[in-house]
Amino acid sequence: MTLSRKIIKKIIAHYQEKKIYWHPRLLYRSTHNIDIKKPIFMLGVQGGGLTVMSRVIRLLPHIVYISGNHRFWAGADELHNSPRFKHLPNQLLLRSPGYYNLLGHEKNHPDFGYERAFLYASSEFINEYRMTENDWTPELDQALKQTIRRCLCVYASNPNQAQFIDMSQSYSVKIPFLNRCFSDARFIIVSRNPYAVCWKQAQKSAIFNKDPQRAVQLSAEHWHNSYAYALNDTKDSGHVLTLRFEDFMQDPIAVSEKIFSFLDQSHVDVKNLIAQHKTAPLGSSEPDKWFPINHNVNQNHFKTMPDWAREIIGKQCGELVQRFGYE
Repeated sequence: MTLSRKIIKKIIAHYQEKKIYWHPRLLYRSTHNIDIKKPIFMLGVQGGGLTVMSRVIRLLPHIVYISGNHRFWAGADELHNSPRFKHLPNQLLLRSPGYYNLLGHEKNHPDFGYERAFLYASSEFINEYRMTENDWTPELDQALKQTIRRCLCVYASNPNQAQFIDMSQSYSVKIPFLNRCFSDARFIIVSRNPYAVCWKQAQKSAIFNKDPQRAVQLSAEHWHNSYAYALNDTKDSGHVLTLRFEDFMQDPIAVSEKIFSFLDQSHVDVKNLIAQHKTAPLGSSEPDKWFPINHNVNQNHFKTMPDWAREIIGKQCGELVQRFGYE
């Protein structure tokens, strides 16, 4: 990519993300009167394949997310770690140095510093991030809803007919709270093989070099707890769809059709819709996360994973490994 193209890309991305503060619609549209209908929450773990699947949904004209709509469908897409929303209550956010959303009051862990990515659902941190209906307060409810309404106000041509989507993975352990806020919320839970994603993420850990076993253990706990809570919290829900990223890799059209049917969009020709978007828009975040799909992204992780790591992951994630069919 040429220097000029890089500059243009950054300008476009900055424009799309920052116009939430100054868009003229904010002058004549009242955010307080916007009705949030059937918000969609894509849930799973970081590195779990949610991005490309979420982007397919964002091609729909009525869908809005934190950085745009169907015209700019591949921008930053996680409310919980966006620096634009860093002044939201801590309970709604995932703060880490790489997200540029620290405020200076965070706990400096002796091993992990301020990093919480792929750690927040581990046994060591889960109590800080887990939320149930008992954690609901009018203030938290209002803070979350007003943020979503602002996105709908700015990015939707018709806010009251639009549908908001978000893929904040930390919300996987906050479903009861979200249900209290939005009784009609839709949840799409996407799993990815723990033997691939836990090994991949463990190697990024600050402690991997000095204690690789603990790094893998924490990653496995994080994966297990994320899905255990998500599945248990939605077991009686009629508004949940559970998918495997591996199935999407093998047949993305079929899985996308299943998603669209779940979202009452079965009339949409998914294959044709995707075909109209050969590349991600200029200014996109991680534009490579699009079609054509790499069918073998797990294989490199399987090849490099030692037996001891496989044993730790299998022991920690055992029953869910079987439930998702990863044996």
